[in-house]
Amino acid sequence: MKLLRSAKLIARFDFPSNERPQISVPVAYWRDVKIGEFRKALDSTKRNKGDYIVNPSRFANEYLSWFLQDHRLPEHADELSVALQVGSAEAEVYVLAKDIEQFISQEGLDTTQHSTTPQKSSRGQSENKNWSAILVEVAVELLKANRDSRPDPNVIAANARKQVTAREKTEHPKIDTIRKKVDEIISRVWES
Repeated sequence: MKLLRSAKLIARFDFPSNERPQISVPVAYWRDVKIGEFRKALDSTKRNKGDYIVNPSRFANEYLSWFLQDHRLPEHADELSVALQVGSAEAEVYVLAKDIEQFISQEGLDTTQHSTTPQKSSRGQSENKNWSAILVEVAVELLKANRDSRPDPNVIAANARKQVTAREKTEHPKIDTIRKKVDEIISRVWES
C-alpha cells in the first residue's frame, strides 16, 4: 500500500469495454483506501481469491482521457456505449511485472551483477537464470505481507519458489538461498 501511495508502483486494471484499455489507478485513490480494507481484499478466502477489485465507474475520468486520445464520435460510439454499460462491473487491479522488476532494480534489491564474465555461485556454478522471476514473486509476496510484523522469510521464500516452479519447469535456486535473499531484503526495506 505504501508503494502505491508513493507512486513507486502503479496499479492498473483493464476497463471492461470492447478494447479493454489498461487504466492506471491514480495515487490519490490509494490515499483514501484503509489499510485494513486493502489487506482483507488480498487475503484469500473461500469467497475471495485474494484480488483487489475496483468498480471501473470510479475511474471515468481516466477512461475518458484514454478514449479522447485516439477515438472520435460517432465512429467509436460502440466502444463508448459498451463502456457506459459495463462501468459498474468489477475489475481486478494488478501491477505489471516490468514495474515490479523496475522497482526492484531502482531500490537496489536485485542480484544483477554487471561484468564481462558469467557470474558463478560460491560453489563455482553458473548463476541461476530464474533469479529474476523468483525476485518478482518475492516482491509480490512482500507487498501482500502484513506491515504490522516482520514477515517470515521461510514462508515468503517458499511461496515465491512455488509460484515460479508452477510456471517454469527448469532448475530453481534452492529454498535456503532464496530465504537468505528474502531475509536480506526484509532487513533492508522492512525495517527501514
